[in-house]
Amino acid sequence: MGRCAYKDGRGRMRECGPNLSECGGGGGQAVFGLRGSGVVEWHRTGESGRSFLVLRVESLLRRKGLEGGGGDEDAGAGDNPNPELTGLLRRCNAVVKRYGQPGLYEWAEAEDGRANGGRRVGEAFHVSIAWSFAEPRYELVRATERVFGGRDIQQKLREVQIPVEAIKVKIGNGITNVALRRPGARAGREGARNLLGL
Repeated sequence: MGRCAYKDGRGRMRECGPNLSECGGGGGQAVFGLRGSGVVEWHRTGESGRSFLVLRVESLLRRKGLEGGGGDEDAGAGDNPNPELTGLLRRCNAVVKRYGQPGLYEWAEAEDGRANGGRRVGEAFHVSIAWSFAEPRYELVRATERVFGGRDIQQKLREVQIPVEAIKVKIGNGITNVALRRPGARAGREGARNLLGL
């Protein structure tokens, strides 16, 4: 198991604690599945100065007409397309914020609030297809829309299924693979914690 360490505002190394087990939220996240939503678009990030061509994803539960099934109750409520990912994100962000580190997708949380069940946050999840330092010009955006906007290609993208059996946690240069709970396995067994307590 890895240990969480970070640099504080003065450049000193600090330890977050023996592990990030609180991210599991007690219940532990079971494996789940995603599918392509059919939406492919360019997304520019200000913090990295890169543009990404992304495929938006949504929970397989949405396809089946189910709700919940993931993290906390708020993350599964309403029309959130990704309740499992939203629940994991919120639990992990709560841990890192206690140690003065920024959370991920905070812009979406700020716009979203928790009133609508995390819909805006849930829409932010994606798979990156390509990236560039250049900002996409109008011609490239239009070409992307022509290529990926057709009904046939959108249907093919919706057929893409992505099993999520683990998550990757990056702390500094270290990357830790965190396995999610298998269906039927009891959550929170004594001694059954991984790095995030999942």
